[in-house]
Order: sequence, then structure tokens, then C-alpha cells
Amino acid sequence: MLKVKIIPVLAGIVSKIEIQPIIERMKTIDISENQTTEQQAIIVFELIAAITPQLGAIAEDIPQLIALYKEISVEEAGELDFIEIIKELLGDKGIINFFSTALRGKAAREI
Repeated sequence: MLKVKIIPVLAGIVSKIEIQPIIERMKTIDISENQTTEQQAIIVFELIAAITPQLGAIAEDIPQLIALYKEISVEEAGELDFIEIIKELLGDKGIINFFSTALRGKAAREI
């Protein structure tokens, strides 16, 4: 579920991400509801590969996002398994729809 308190953090992340490398990677990824665990893992790694070069720009936002999403402290969020959290976020339609819409809008402005 996309909670209102998460939106400012998500918007901050979107504003810091260079969209073009991610768009190129996303064009090759099929995101559908009926995927196997293996297919979901592949999507996670594809997205991580596209975003990893930019993690420095959003590093401070990640624990805050996870803390708000999981309703835990930032310190607790910092101790969680990153890959498992990414999988969970990718399974959240609200988060995916937000990023899809926001990144498409940003891509349209940058192209």
C-alpha cells in the first residue's frame, strides 16, 4: 500500500535519479502479476543493476523509505536484508505504480 507519509521520500528519490539508464533497462523487463519467484528475482537484479550506479545519490533516502514502509525505525531499517526489501517493494502495486508514473513523467520531461 502506498502510504501518504512515504510519498515525499519517494518523490525525493525520483528527483535524484537519472532516468535514462533505468528506462533503457526497464524496456527489457516484463513485469506482470503471475511471475515465478525466479522471474521476480531476475527483475530485482535487473532493477538493482540499473539503479546501483546511482545509489550514492539516494543512499540517505533508502533507510528512511524502508522505515516508513515497514513502520520501523531508521536504525532497524538499516539492519534489514536489502534484496528482500526490494522484492517486497516490487510486489507492492502502489509503490510500483507511483514509481512508474513519476519516472515516466520525468522521462517525458528529460527526453
